[in-house]
Amino acid sequence: YQVLDFIVNNPPRMGVNWVCTMDVGIRAANMLVAYDMFLQLDEFGVLDDEFKQIFANNIYEHGIHIVNNLEYSEWLTSNHYLSNIAGLLFVSAYLENSDEVNQWLAFSIQEIISEMKKQFYEDGGNFESSTCYHRLSGELMIYSSALMLGLKEEKVKALQNYTTKGWKVKPKLQPLHNQQFKIDNTTLKIELPQWFIDRLYKIGRFTVDITKPNGEVPQFGDNDSGRFFRLSPNGEFLTNKEAENKYLNLKGYLNILKVNGIDESEDELYWDENILNHLTFTSCFAGIFDDNIFQPIFTLETSIIKTLAKNRILEVLDKSYIPVEIESIDINETELIYSNEKKYEFEKDISNLNFIGYYNSGIYIYKNDFFYLAVCATPIGQNGHGGHTHNDKLSYELWYDGKDLERDPGTYLYTPLPEKRNLFRSTKAHNVPIVDNIEQNSWSEGSNGLFKLNKQICVILEKFENYNITITLTYSGIIIKRIININYNKLLIVDYSKKNFKNQQYDLYSNGYGKIIGTI
Repeated sequence: YQVLDFIVNNPPRMGVNWVCTMDVGIRAANMLVAYDMFLQLDEFGVLDDEFKQIFANNIYEHGIHIVNNLEYSEWLTSNHYLSNIAGLLFVSAYLENSDEVNQWLAFSIQEIISEMKKQFYEDGGNFESSTCYHRLSGELMIYSSALMLGLKEEKVKALQNYTTKGWKVKPKLQPLHNQQFKIDNTTLKIELPQWFIDRLYKIGRFTVDITKPNGEVPQFGDNDSGRFFRLSPNGEFLTNKEAENKYLNLKGYLNILKVNGIDESEDELYWDENILNHLTFTSCFAGIFDDNIFQPIFTLETSIIKTLAKNRILEVLDKSYIPVEIESIDINETELIYSNEKKYEFEKDISNLNFIGYYNSGIYIYKNDFFYLAVCATPIGQNGHGGHTHNDKLSYELWYDGKDLERDPGTYLYTPLPEKRNLFRSTKAHNVPIVDNIEQNSWSEGSNGLFKLNKQICVILEKFENYNITITLTYSGIIIKRIININYNKLLIVDYSKKNFKNQQYDLYSNGYGKIIGTI
């Protein structure tokens, strides 16, 4: 009934639910996975032939819409385009074979492989320069990869014989002999390129490595709480009163309900999703890789990946980390006359740490079971476009013995409140030196500037060792050097600059899109 209601009230290509092709692709994939699940439970035939025909027709309309409204550009593709082709993959994998559907299938596989190289660095990190968009794009990749591996025989046979004739959209559909995937004629299975498999593994490992001991990730870059599939609930129940007290944007919630004649008690339960816990995502990788770093903590996600992939396990040949490159900068150190230091002291010895550098992605981690430090030196993102990065270079998140001592403020909102959007991505919102209130990267005023930064920064990693990291940041004639030292039970952060600067504490915190804690 829910599906039929949506179909009746949202005719193809009419209304808000067909404006963004990303939404169309994600919706199609979710409808199909839900259909698959309920079909296996439908012992009384509720999903009858009439419904199945209506449903199939609507899924076909989703495919038509996606392929004719691809969010593609020769200069930049992003998570939007990846969502388009992932949705098209699910559509073409489920619909009956035809010349048109077979072209969609070949095209979606072609483009998913192509986008892996464009959107994920060799170290596994995502090019959006956002830890939360890494999960969104990573989910699109892991579920799509599993589906490709487990395609039915008739689908694989169709891939052996598809035609490129009549293909009219960009990018061009390549003939089979130009494709990077191969077909095993004996098993009738798709074989993905080895570099693709290795990078897929590193996508999952990246999230494992950046995860704090409390299961949450640092919030570098944008966070719009976006997901491909939300299957297992991951969070906690609060009472209505507890939720109202926790989030500023819920202040007065219960009174508003009462004024409108809605009787909802303070003790009724309110679900609070933990957007920063990405264990549902890493559990996916346990379904396709035999490696102890991926634990099937959320078994539903692991099981669905196994089912999609028909229990195929991928062999990883390259688990190496990308070497960290140390650079030098030609500046006169004696000119760095302004300095400031911040010291943290701990009861436990924090010197016995794992340290991991993601050089391509620009994130450096020091961690053990009770200590965690992540330093942000991310690139501008999106090949210099900067749509989802923040002015957070040199910032850090610090966690010790169950408590966040320093954390990124998050994102809060995008277009509904442009001034808040700009505030949360600004330099002054982060624990970095600020010179004359100058932004690390500027942005254009108005809606066109909300998802773009004008690149002005240069980030130089001068040292990365087990007890020390030194990073120099230059922008707009400003030079800032941040040195972080770990010594037994002390953490010392020292900043230097040629110009006087300030470090300020930012009071606002958002742990997910539209959620805010602190004082406005």
